Amino acid sequence: MGNIASILMKEIECLLNQIDGVEVSKVVSSTGFMRIALTIETHESHLLLEYCAQAANVPLLCWANHRPGSEEAISNPAKALSYRYSRGPKGRDDKPGEAMYYFALLGSFLSRLMYESCTLSSDEKQRLIKIFEAASKSTGL
Repeated sequence: MGNIASILMKEIECLLNQIDGVEVSKVVSSTGFMRIALTIETHESHLLLEYCAQAANVPLLCWANHRPGSEEAISNPAKALSYRYSRGPKGRDDKPGEAMYYFALLGSFLSRLMYESCTLSSDEKQRLIKIFEAASKSTGL
C-alpha cells in the first residue's frame, strides 16, 4: 500500500495547489496515518475544501498561527490561520487502510467539484478518478 499511498497523496497535493488561494505546506503519509497541512486565503476555497472534507469524512482542522491583533496577523491575515486534513489512529480500532480509503474519497470529491467549476479538464478528472478508485479498492474496505 505504500506506493499507492504516495501516489494518492501527491495527486491530492497537486489538486489542492491548483485551487485559488490554497498552498500546501506539508504532506505526511505513514502506515494508518495521513495528513496534509495547508493555508487557505479565500472564502470560496475554504467552502470548497470544507465541503469535500465533510463529504469524505476527513476532518479539516484549523488553528491560529498568531495572536489576534498581532503584527503578523495584521500584516498577513491569510497566513494567520493554518488548516490540516488529517485521518488516522485516534485511540480507536481503525481498520488497516482506513486513512487511505477516506483520502481517496477526498481526492474524488475534489476532482469532481474542480471539474464542475471548470478548473479541471474532463480528461484530467477521469485520470484522477481512476487513481482514487484504485487506491480505495486496494484498502479492502
